[in-house]
Amino acid sequence: MKLRIGFLLFVFGFVNAQNKQVQQNVSKLLSSYITIANIPGISVCVVLDNKIVYNNSFGFSDVTNKTIATDSTKYRIGSLTKLFTASTFAKLIEKGDLKEEDFIARFVTVPKNIQVIKLGQLASHTSGIRHYGTHEISSQNEATHKKLETAITRFINDSLLSNPGEKYRYSSYGYILLGAAIENQQQKSFNRIIDTNILSPLNMRHTCPEIFGQKIPNRSMFYYASKNGFTIAAGEDYSYKWPAGGYLSTPNDLAVFGNALLNEKLVSKNYLQLLFTSQKTNDGKETGSGYGFKIGMDSKGRKVIFHGGESEGARAFLMIYPEEKLVISICANVFRAPISEGEAETIAGYFLNDYVIEKNVLPSKPYRFMTKNDGRNIEGDIIVDGKKGIITGLTRMEIPILDIVKDKNEIRIIALSNNGIINIWLTPDKDGYKGKWGYDKPTTEIKMM
Repeated sequence: MKLRIGFLLFVFGFVNAQNKQVQQNVSKLLSSYITIANIPGISVCVVLDNKIVYNNSFGFSDVTNKTIATDSTKYRIGSLTKLFTASTFAKLIEKGDLKEEDFIARFVTVPKNIQVIKLGQLASHTSGIRHYGTHEISSQNEATHKKLETAITRFINDSLLSNPGEKYRYSSYGYILLGAAIENQQQKSFNRIIDTNILSPLNMRHTCPEIFGQKIPNRSMFYYASKNGFTIAAGEDYSYKWPAGGYLSTPNDLAVFGNALLNEKLVSKNYLQLLFTSQKTNDGKETGSGYGFKIGMDSKGRKVIFHGGESEGARAFLMIYPEEKLVISICANVFRAPISEGEAETIAGYFLNDYVIEKNVLPSKPYRFMTKNDGRNIEGDIIVDGKKGIITGLTRMEIPILDIVKDKNEIRIIALSNNGIINIWLTPDKDGYKGKWGYDKPTTEIKMM
């Protein structure tokens, strides 16, 4: 009996040590973003098996006043707002208030060519309505819209880019129109509908619409990065695009939201498939997108449900592994921060035990490599010193190595440039090592010389 208890205590201690090591490695990766990727502040939350297993912030929410970013810091989440809209739509379909096949004309007064668009086509980005251009995204002089039906006037008279249901064309304007339909059908303001169906049931206390001119507690400042430092991003009246990209949130709240979907706390399994299953065009081709969410596979062939968001001075990303019950949310307060599938998958690898974390996985010495980039032959060095080192030659800057781990039969080098995480996967061969490298899924051949 004593032997069994001793063994269990040993196992518990080992697991605990492993978890601590994972926490440290992820924190090392994320803290490096502040200097290497030139990001003022970044926050991350990871939920695994219904438990928060990682929750941390680095840098500043306000650079000028040196305000530390925390788990309560509210970030602009851009197009992640579409996930709230799509989930609400699925919930209203389940209640019987709306149908996928409902024509938009039933709820909103629109031109004749728009009348044949179905609500499901708006949710799946197959309506043919155009996306907004860069010059339309930011405007301090934008009129405040008390109803979304007035907001759609900025695009509703434009020609369709394709017939409804014919092609997948990502469209934030399409989601604004979907929001107008929901608003009119429910006879409540869009923001109240989102609060009733998503935020209040999940106690997402740090998620709200960004209202122009309103002081919002714990709201981050937002920035553009340059060689000379950070410039504050201009404010914007988001009332014209709340259903598509006008909300503030935290990684904690976003992780809670993603986990609630996994546990069918918002919509039941049958209607969850509207979000988590690739929709089809009229000719039966899959779009790679559900309602709101994008559908894909990571580099190991695991299904992932994800979406990114970008607003003035901010970037956010949400990735869900439905089979593994893993949710990763990342928010940063600078425009075009290098946060996407590759970064989320790299973090996921630590928590899904993809990596064996041990010392001296790759013997300490310089390694000469040859590869191609944009058709050019590139030679460089991977200089390993214990678990530290740099990579030279891939870019114009030295790339710090953040971690070197075993990934099944491969050695995985995790490095960070100002463009995001670079992964190098190596396998031993007769001449040393060969493998692949890339920012997201490594695809470019690399060979040690």
